[in-house]
Amino acid sequence: MAIEPPKPASYTDITVIALTAITSILATVGTIYLIFAPVVPANFITSGAILATFLLIFGVLGLVKWVMDYCHVKYETGRLDRVRHGMTVGLIGVLTCLTIPRVAIYFALDDYHTVCYLLIVSLSTACAFHWLFNYGFNQWCKINYRPDNEEHLISTIIFIVTCLLIGINFRINGIFVNEDLLPEFFGFYILQIFLAFFSGCVSYDLLMVLDGDLLLAGRVKQPLKKTYRNTCTHSIIPFFSMIFGIFSMAFVGFTVTNYFSTVDWIIFFVTIGASLAAVLTLWGFKRVMVFINKKLGAKIRTMCQSEAFIGFTGIMICGFVPRVVVFFVGFDVAILSFTIILSSVAALTFFLLFITWNRAQWRLDTKNNGWLIFIVFVINVILFIGSIRLAVSFEDRKDIEVIIWTQFFFSFLTIPSMMDLGIILLGNEMIMNNENEEEIKMSSVKVQKSKKNAGNSSGPECKICLLPFNETTQIPRMLKECGHTVCGGCAELLLKKKSWVNIVCPYCQKSTVVNGSANLLPKNYEVLEMME
Repeated sequence: MAIEPPKPASYTDITVIALTAITSILATVGTIYLIFAPVVPANFITSGAILATFLLIFGVLGLVKWVMDYCHVKYETGRLDRVRHGMTVGLIGVLTCLTIPRVAIYFALDDYHTVCYLLIVSLSTACAFHWLFNYGFNQWCKINYRPDNEEHLISTIIFIVTCLLIGINFRINGIFVNEDLLPEFFGFYILQIFLAFFSGCVSYDLLMVLDGDLLLAGRVKQPLKKTYRNTCTHSIIPFFSMIFGIFSMAFVGFTVTNYFSTVDWIIFFVTIGASLAAVLTLWGFKRVMVFINKKLGAKIRTMCQSEAFIGFTGIMICGFVPRVVVFFVGFDVAILSFTIILSSVAALTFFLLFITWNRAQWRLDTKNNGWLIFIVFVINVILFIGSIRLAVSFEDRKDIEVIIWTQFFFSFLTIPSMMDLGIILLGNEMIMNNENEEEIKMSSVKVQKSKKNAGNSSGPECKICLLPFNETTQIPRMLKECGHTVCGGCAELLLKKKSWVNIVCPYCQKSTVVNGSANLLPKNYEVLEMME
C-alpha cells in the first residue's frame, strides 16, 4: 500500500508553514516595491544579494543532504536513525535561522537594506532546512506527544523561558528606542514575539527528537534494492520556475515603466488571459481523463503511464515552441514575451497536473537507462549547436543574442523532458511504489507471507534497522503485549533505554515488561520458518 502523503505532524511543521507565509508576503511586497518605487541602485543590489545568498545556502544544504543520504545507505543505517539524524540537523538549522534576525536586528536597525537582507535570508533558509531535512518525516516516524509524556514538564520550562526572552527584548527596545524609530521598533517587537514563539515550538520538537521520543509509525517503506530517482524533470523544474519568476517580474516592469513601447497594458492583459485560459484548459482535460479512467476501471499503472506520457510530451512541446518562434520574431519583445510566458505557464501546468499529481505512486528507472539519457543529451547538443550556427547568420546583433539566450534557457526544459519521455516510451521502465511497500497490520500478530519473486526476495527484515532476520544476531523476537516483532539487536537497544526493565513497542507504544536482556523475549518461529 502506498505511503500516505506528508502532512503537518509536528509543531515545527505548523511553524514553518507560518514562516513560509511570512517570507512569501515579504518577498511579494519587496517585488512590488522594486517595480513601482523610484529606481534606487541599493534596492536592486539588496535584492540580488538576497537571491544569490539563498541560492548559495540552498545548494550547500542540498549537498549536505546528499552526503547524509549517501552515508546512511553506505553504512546501512536504520530507518529510525536516518530520520533522527535528518531531523536533528533540520531542527537545529531552523532554530539557528530564527535566532539570527532576533539578535542582528539590534545592530542594524537604522539600515533598512541590511534588516531586509537578514530577515528574508534567515526565514527562507529556515524553510529550506525544514523542507530538506524534516518535511515528510511522518511517513516513517512520529513524535511522541502523549499527554503522560515526562517531557511535558520541559515544555513548560521552554514556555517560561520564551516569555522571559520576550520580556528582555521589550526592555532592550525601551533602551534603544527613540521617537524617530518608534514605528520601526514597534513592528520589529511584534516580529520578535512571533519569532520567539516559533523558536520555542522548534526547541520542544528538537528536545523530543534528541531524547528518543521519535518513534516508528505503523506504516513503513521497504528499501529498494536499487536507487531510483523520480524523474529527470523534477531536478530542473525548481530552477526553471525561479528563472520564469524573474522573467515575469521583468515583464511586469516593462509594462509599468513602458521600457519597451511595444509592451503595453494590452499585451500584458492578453498574456495573463491566455495563460489563465491555458491553465483552465489543461485542468479541464485532466478532469476528463480522470473521469474516463474511472468509468473504464483503468489500472493505476495504466493511468500513471498515460498521464506521464501526456505530461512529458506537453513539457517538451512547450520547451520547443519558444525556441522555434524566436527565429521568426527575433527581438520583438512583445511577441517573444507572450510566447515565453505562455509556454512556461503551460509547461509548469503540465508538470503539476500530469506529473506531480500521482508522483507518490511511481518513479522512473533512470539509473538503468543511462544509454538513453546519453543519446537524448547528444541529440539536444547537436540541435543547440545547429541553432547557434543559424543564429549567427542574422544581421541584427540583438536578434542573435535573444536567439542564443532563448535556446540556452529552454534547453533546460526540453532535455530532461525528452529523457523522461523516452524512458516512458520504452514500456516497463515505470516503477510503481506500491510494489515495494507493505503495511504493518496493527491488529494482527502473524507475519503475512509475501509472494516471492524468483531471484528477487531477500527474506523478512527488521523494520527498525532494515537488516534481514537470522538465527545469530538479528533473531526475530516477539513483544508479548502486542505481538509485534523486532530483531534481538534492536530489542537490546530499546531495553537499554528503559534500564532493562521494559520495552516500548516502536509501532504501537505498548509496554512489555522484560526485567532482563532481549534473550528473555520469545522467538517468532513463524518468521524463522519463512527464512527456511
